[in-house]
Amino acid sequence: MPDPTDVPLPSIERHGERATPALTGAEDILADIAANVPGMVYQFRIDAEGSWSFPFVSDGVVDLYGFTADEVRADASVLINAVHPEDRETLIENVEVSRRDLTPYQIVHRIVARDGGIRWLEARSTPCRLPDGSTLWNGIGVDITRRKGSECELGAAHARHEMLTEAANVGFWEWSFGDGSVRVSDRWLAQVGLPPDSEFLDIAQWRERVHPDDRERVQSEIDHAISRKLQFHRSEYRMLHEDGTYRWILSQGSVRVDPSGSVVGLGGAHLDVTEQREAQEVVDGFFDQNLNLHIIARFDGEIVRVNRGWATILGYAPEELEGTNFLDLVHPDDVSSTMSEMVKLSRGQIVFEFENRYRSRSGDYRNLLWSSTASIERHLIFAVAGDVTERRAAERALRDSEERHRLLLECAGVGIGYYDLEGTCRLMNRVACDTMGAEPEEVNGRTATELFGEEIGALMAERSAEAVASGEYRRYVDEVTFK
Repeated sequence: MPDPTDVPLPSIERHGERATPALTGAEDILADIAANVPGMVYQFRIDAEGSWSFPFVSDGVVDLYGFTADEVRADASVLINAVHPEDRETLIENVEVSRRDLTPYQIVHRIVARDGGIRWLEARSTPCRLPDGSTLWNGIGVDITRRKGSECELGAAHARHEMLTEAANVGFWEWSFGDGSVRVSDRWLAQVGLPPDSEFLDIAQWRERVHPDDRERVQSEIDHAISRKLQFHRSEYRMLHEDGTYRWILSQGSVRVDPSGSVVGLGGAHLDVTEQREAQEVVDGFFDQNLNLHIIARFDGEIVRVNRGWATILGYAPEELEGTNFLDLVHPDDVSSTMSEMVKLSRGQIVFEFENRYRSRSGDYRNLLWSSTASIERHLIFAVAGDVTERRAAERALRDSEERHRLLLECAGVGIGYYDLEGTCRLMNRVACDTMGAEPEEVNGRTATELFGEEIGALMAERSAEAVASGEYRRYVDEVTFK
């Protein structure tokens, strides 16, 4: 049997030295519950300095490990040392991740009991951080040796069949570590341009077909799957076709383990995703252009995806917006109208040229002009917006300028009229209108011919042409009669 002390252990607290006793009242209740629960119930603690201890462990530990609860509470190392040497490092890594992220952990591993027997244990624990900085897990350990034995018996006859049918229903592959052979289906061969029943003898032939730029990454992903004994892993890479082109392949599979827990092979499914990948690249290229704002959001306003235009125009990186609600950025005065447009979208209507204001990172608001549609089935909104802030500012400036100009004309004290090159009156002030005995609405928009007759209309057209041709100011005095 392997020496269980080969793997370095964390610091262990011993009862009576640094271990923190469990709360006595709660422990009595916990003991009553634990006595009626199959397996072992425990509280596991790592203090701020990294020392391990078991403040509570039920008597079920005797059946699993052969150690008494008092022995475990006095010295946590008896359980840590009992973890099978090949599984101990993985268990410690899982515990450290759970401690760091405060996430529950579930792990299946082997233990070497006091009597030397090897058992399979499934441990589940939920952590919480204590005020003193230590981490406490409440968990349960269950003996699943019999279940593992049943799985292995069935697996001996059906492992290959189940592994392949659980994967995608496409090309299949299997790599056996014992003899190094690789077996593939006819569909797999067709995906790389090989005829059925082609000989594909070893992993080296497969590796040679993987694109050189993908080879190292794919090998690293395989090594990771093997080292973690992953029941599911996936990888996308380019593979050489017999016609000389590279095809994008999605490979999905699992690690095969024998009854002793040793990895004996890999197997899974093989799917040509070249067309999907190329289509996605086209979509991504369009989506990520920076000229406009692109957004995919849910009907409640949660942002699913935005393009880089949000960084260019509003100053927000896509990753900081995804998962937030876009309504939080809308000007308070525009939220109600924005929600009204969202209701239209949820009913299947298309929205064109809806304008609202969004807050930029700098705190100012930008005017955005939206066109939007939605997928009712997927509960998603798809929208594109242009920044019209400068256009709106220019329009306001033009209106202000026209208003100032109009006021100046009204205050001029003399009659003034503007005509375009076609002879149409565009603006005539009040003094001119009063002189003619007309209201502005009777004058503005009418031609000189309509206002003064054909003779004066023709004369004004002639003089306008002369002035334009010479580029000089011309002064004329005429007597006209308003019609």
